[in-house]
Amino acid sequence: MRERTRLMLERLRPAVRPDADSHRIFESQLRLAKSEWFTRDEVQSYQLAHLKNLVAFSAQKVPFWRQRISADAIQRANTLQEALNALPILRRATLRDNLAGLRAGELPPGHQAAGERTSSGSTGMVVAVATSNVMLAWQSALAFRAQLWAGRDLQQKIALVRKYQKGEAEYPDGLSAPFWAPPSVFPFPTGPAFHLSTSNTSLAQQWEWLEKISPSYLMTYPSIVRALAERVASEGKRPAPLRGITTVGEVVDNDVRELAIRYLDAPIFDIYSSEEAGTIAMQCPDSPGYHVQADALILEVLDDGGRPVETGGTGRVVVTPLFNYAMPLLRYELGDFAQVGAPCLCGRAFPALGRIMGRRRNMLTLADGRSFWPSFSARRLQKIVPMREHQFRQTAPGVIEAWLATEAAITPEQEAAMRDIINAGLPMPFDVRIRCVPEIPRPVSGKYEEFVSAMEQAPAA
Repeated sequence: MRERTRLMLERLRPAVRPDADSHRIFESQLRLAKSEWFTRDEVQSYQLAHLKNLVAFSAQKVPFWRQRISADAIQRANTLQEALNALPILRRATLRDNLAGLRAGELPPGHQAAGERTSSGSTGMVVAVATSNVMLAWQSALAFRAQLWAGRDLQQKIALVRKYQKGEAEYPDGLSAPFWAPPSVFPFPTGPAFHLSTSNTSLAQQWEWLEKISPSYLMTYPSIVRALAERVASEGKRPAPLRGITTVGEVVDNDVRELAIRYLDAPIFDIYSSEEAGTIAMQCPDSPGYHVQADALILEVLDDGGRPVETGGTGRVVVTPLFNYAMPLLRYELGDFAQVGAPCLCGRAFPALGRIMGRRRNMLTLADGRSFWPSFSARRLQKIVPMREHQFRQTAPGVIEAWLATEAAITPEQEAAMRDIINAGLPMPFDVRIRCVPEIPRPVSGKYEEFVSAMEQAPAA
């Protein structure tokens, strides 16, 4: 287990292109194969050193931080937690309102401006984060690591079904490339990749395209995996002989993992990322749960009082990318919630996350003001009424609307049975209102959310 990544790399070594850049990229991946086995003390020492460098730069070269932080206080810190406690939390609204002030006036040697990464706007607040060549190099390295952790055979075909810019990778042909990613990611030849945009593309069209491409691997959103699996369940045939699925962009639950294995015969490997911070965590290759990519960023899970959450608890995700000097995001609150995992059985000391929970708007609000993460037993509902898609919405105190994309009308008896199942998973009875719709509307981001609350919720402290 400890040598798996290194051995995979050694098998790939003969295929590395002869140019210097390719060998540099390959050697950096070998170093990452070592850093994933750092001890906990080594991880925190590494992060503290890079945090001190980033803070010293920010206090001198970034107008926003120059007014708010003391580099001296961080330099005196003996522990990572002590250093973090000396920094304020950066809220998303503050980022939006101070984009110019958060840009570095000049960059360190070797760092160059490399454009912007724009958030999907799934929170209703779009932000554009300046990035650098070093940050992008880290994202390429983590994309390479993800395929190694997932155990992918890079010589096979991969299909990517996700949102693209308007006019790109559109049905019926999509877009094809002779490689999974450019040489800046994989420094050796790979199999071909095929891309299809989800914009204005139906499940039937995605299915037909996958049948034509016949890939070994699929990279897409969990909601598309669920829809494909449910179609297999009803029709009895698969669209492609998949060996593995990589999911991005949405919350993965146990239901969709089980559906992928049962009906698509392909396990899910999930990657947690954001436009602002890049790759944040990825599924452990050996055990349940996720590992924070601690050699690229610091992740904290905090309660509403700003204190670190204990193992098993759920809190706000706060991240500090360590290598984006173009726009340093120190203790940036993403708006996501995650569950802190126990130390992983695999032996990696990278911090563990048990689950990625979603946004505050994905929490159900009770009449007394308490909130929690709901579960609606979608697989049990599917047995009562075959659904292409579904979504639950809290529209008022004590009221949940169940939006169901179905082919046929629902009987009163089916409605009653569904209400019973939904309420069985809630801490108190709700008025459940069934709505049959042709399809579930997607937000601008294209991301699917099983539950959305329209209730006014106070922002985290």
